[in-house]
Amino acid sequence: MVIERWLFRIIVFLAATFSLMVYLYNFHHEKVLFLAEAPKPLTNQQAALMAKLKKKHFVDVLAIDGGGLRGLISLQVLIYLEKKTGKPINQLFDVIGGTSTGAIIATFLTQPDQQGKPLYSAQELSDTYQALGQRLLATSILHQVLTLGGVFGPVHDIKRLDRASIDYLGKNSVFNNSLAMVIIYTYSVTEMELKAIKSWDIGSDFHHFNTHHLLLSAIAVPAFFLPVALTLNKSHPPSVFIDSAVTLENPALQTIREISNEFPGKKYNVLSLGSGLSESGIVSKSNRYGFHGLLFWARVVPGVSMRGEQDKVSRYLHDLEIEKTGPVAHYLRITPDIYIPSQCNLFSTDDFCIASFKKIGQEAVQQNKKQLDEFAKLLVENN
Repeated sequence: MVIERWLFRIIVFLAATFSLMVYLYNFHHEKVLFLAEAPKPLTNQQAALMAKLKKKHFVDVLAIDGGGLRGLISLQVLIYLEKKTGKPINQLFDVIGGTSTGAIIATFLTQPDQQGKPLYSAQELSDTYQALGQRLLATSILHQVLTLGGVFGPVHDIKRLDRASIDYLGKNSVFNNSLAMVIIYTYSVTEMELKAIKSWDIGSDFHHFNTHHLLLSAIAVPAFFLPVALTLNKSHPPSVFIDSAVTLENPALQTIREISNEFPGKKYNVLSLGSGLSESGIVSKSNRYGFHGLLFWARVVPGVSMRGEQDKVSRYLHDLEIEKTGPVAHYLRITPDIYIPSQCNLFSTDDFCIASFKKIGQEAVQQNKKQLDEFAKLLVENN
């Protein structure tokens, strides 16, 4: 009887100790990550790019959707364009806008190396994406245990995410040194509005951020990573940011809006890249008639909503192209109409899913080869 009493006390003590550890660990993790600004760029790369854009009548715009590891689908299109034209992406497009994984692609393809050339080609980034994804999503067993697999804290450790970004981009990479005019989107939960972080915002009121820091705010998926706090303007207090894909999946229209506000009177050649379709499961062999309760729709509705937003933006830009008198001169939207295997989600980094994403992207290139060739010719003539 005495032994049973002591055993009970030990179990209660261990349970209480573990609960306290979980609370303290996640209380610490609930604090958002505040970031320091980078040194001012040595050269004003963006001023030269802005001067070039001001002289152009037609502005070439690349917009890349979110979609996690499915960014590999978009990368296959960019690989084709680089091979077709013999030019890197930063020389083909004046402005590149990206949300979530699109922000990763936009920054990685435009960050300069020590020789002033792009740090990654589209092919090199595609080859790196699996390893990059595995590093970005790396989480310690201790973190998994103390958050109970994401129940009481974010699923992944954002500090590991930051270290991975540093390893692939370099500790001293500065966003304002981008080789193209780049916009990465993030969402401010403090102000409840979308924010466009532009590489050419280098006036005295703006901070100069390291690229890997800004990426954290663009890919901080709610529940998966901590939100990130940034002071985008020295005259304003810090704001807390999360992944913009919660409100902006297709950034094409928003990118045109951001450019036209600062450089009015331009015409736009727009390439918009999507990341494929996922099976919603609304109608399937396993769920044709039943199981349409709260849990089912909580999983399905976000995807349906995002798909509707993508289609709405795409139709609107296509209508502007047809008008001829509007700002959109040429518009090409490429998003595969091939369904992604159900076992492959946004965070799948296994060999099968990586190969599937690449294959879907390559098939999308073949399906749109004629339009891509025409668009590539247009890009070369305009640059």
